[in-house]
Amino acid sequence: MRNKMLSLLTLLICGSLLHGYQNSAPSLITPSNLYPGESEVNLAHRFYGKLKDEPLDTFFGMDNGANVQVSARACVWKSLELKAGYTRSGKQYDLGMSYRISPVDFPILAQLDWKYFSFVQPGISSRRENFLYLAAFQAAPWKDRLVLTLNTGYDGYYERPVNGLGMQIFATDKLSLIGEYYPVWDRDSATNIVKQYLGKHDAYCIAIKADTYGHHFIFSAGNSAGMDPRKQSLGADTRDLHLGFNIQRRLGS
Repeated sequence: MRNKMLSLLTLLICGSLLHGYQNSAPSLITPSNLYPGESEVNLAHRFYGKLKDEPLDTFFGMDNGANVQVSARACVWKSLELKAGYTRSGKQYDLGMSYRISPVDFPILAQLDWKYFSFVQPGISSRRENFLYLAAFQAAPWKDRLVLTLNTGYDGYYERPVNGLGMQIFATDKLSLIGEYYPVWDRDSATNIVKQYLGKHDAYCIAIKADTYGHHFIFSAGNSAGMDPRKQSLGADTRDLHLGFNIQRRLGS
């Protein structure tokens, strides 16, 4: 336990140096602020243990395993980015691209995302694959304190909508609070095949984000182990909170 506490303290200390490079979030897609030649690596964990169950013995649920994701994106031309990632849950591979269609200083940033994904579904021998189509919008900071984010898209595999809402409140220029919410609009209207994969509750999380010039450290508590809007939009089985974190590192600047 002592080693885990020292690791978390080290991350928090490192996260108090300089201002960040983008208003990113735990799971939402946010319009990019990378320039050609720059890239980002993201390491994310969502722990399976419940935050409130024997927190001292399990170190707040971190001893019960985790869903892990490693991903990267690179700006290759203007605001065009190429993306790739791997998620442990479902042994999922992602390949995609995005293009920010608004100027970086526009009051509302807008970005179009396209992603191919391939994963293993329990009970099915062959891998499942399809595409995610998504648009991400983010308002410019209101009075330098409040940032709102919206994701809306379509999951080609489950043939259903994908939606996510985010709010970021800056306590200082380096430290902010984040909330994410993913409504399941089709819980009653989805086909019976899709319903079996929908959680009973909408997915949500709260997070603390520490920004530096080249790193973002995000510590979250949410009721889903999902890593992206598509998985989060499937909902969660319970309202129990689980710890998570993201470490995002910008390269090439």
